[in-house]
Amino acid sequence: MKTWKLINIILAVFFVGFALYIWFGTNPSPGDDNRIFYISILAACAVLVYMIQLICEIVIKYRNREK
Repeated sequence: MKTWKLINIILAVFFVGFALYIWFGTNPSPGDDNRIFYISILAACAVLVYMIQLICEIVIKYRNREK
């Protein structure tokens, strides 16, 4: 399970860094500010990755219990 923790740390740093870049690094034109939309898509991707990880953990535990 140490591999999952390492993957989580790397993904958290990536997602937080990318969200900060979207929020502070982009210069939106007036009336066309889609930063919150892009950050919500990024958050949805992070939740999707976490859900896939949970499903993988459940499958691994179930397979180990069958043996």
